[in-house]
Amino acid sequence: MSQRLRSALIRVITVCGIVLLLLSIVSDSLPLMPNNALNVVRRASQQRGLSERIAKNAIILVRDDASLHSQAVNELQVTLPGWEKIQRGLLSGDPSLGLPDRVPDDVRLLLLQVRGDYSAIDAAAKNILAHPDETQLSIILDHNQQYYLTMASVADLWQDRVQDASQVFFTIKLTIGLLLISFWVLLIVLHRQEKKVEQKKERQS
Repeated sequence: MSQRLRSALIRVITVCGIVLLLLSIVSDSLPLMPNNALNVVRRASQQRGLSERIAKNAIILVRDDASLHSQAVNELQVTLPGWEKIQRGLLSGDPSLGLPDRVPDDVRLLLLQVRGDYSAIDAAAKNILAHPDETQLSIILDHNQQYYLTMASVADLWQDRVQDASQVFFTIKLTIGLLLISFWVLLIVLHRQEKKVEQKKERQS
């Protein structure tokens, strides 16, 4: 290999190495996934807890001692608006909650399927706030289990996407790392060869 070609290769490998190093640094500063999927998992899981809280307070208002009603009313009045906002955000997006506008088709299908259970619980809870009634409580209890299970599936689907993205991210980082190592090893070999050639020329002269 001529000295000119060797020098050109060294420059090319050096530039490629620097570019790969910069890509590695930039990739570390980027979020794992666009649209903050981890936050969506947390919000979907939160919905299950809120629905359980709604059911608990509805039971208190309909069946328990009147001395507990005031606290149950306060909790329902606080819980319902947040629960409604998150549910809308999971389907249509809400930047204030960190929820993305773009929802995968399989997740959207589940959210549309659970809309009936959600609406039934929401309406019945509001009716109980106005007039505690066993029929309205039955509606909540009838729909709450299916709502809970479906929202668990929503969280699982988003979690799968996070895991898939993590695997892709790991593969990219590993590939960049291996390429960097290969480039630096090749650079060292070429640099040593160039030094040997220079030393040989010096001895000859």
